[in-house]
Amino acid sequence: MAFVRFWFDQVNTAFMTPDPKLIPQLSSPTCRSCSNLADNPVQYAAKGHRVTPAPFKPLVDIKSMGADPLGQHRVSFTLSQNAVTVVDSTGVAVEKQKASSAARVALLSRKGDQWLMEGLAAPQS
Repeated sequence: MAFVRFWFDQVNTAFMTPDPKLIPQLSSPTCRSCSNLADNPVQYAAKGHRVTPAPFKPLVDIKSMGADPLGQHRVSFTLSQNAVTVVDSTGVAVEKQKASSAARVALLSRKGDQWLMEGLAAPQS
């Protein structure tokens, strides 16, 4: 659960600075959700843009769902996104994004001494 919180803290930093390296270094190369999120800081950095305020609020309703037979761990939580503004290098707004909230499940694995995000998805019914 602590890693999931840390991962989203790093996503926030990646979007606000922007730093395109933060998300990939904490994510499995096969994580499509991670790759999709990681594309944003890459594009922002190339354009000299950043996001303000932090896109994601602290996670709530976070619960460990335990490990699956493959040893991957699942964590459920509610992910809430702030209304954010994408600004250029001079601070001028170039885009606005609405607030949202959704239940999510993170799939995590342990590689040596490091946790990695393997995937993010809506909970299965």
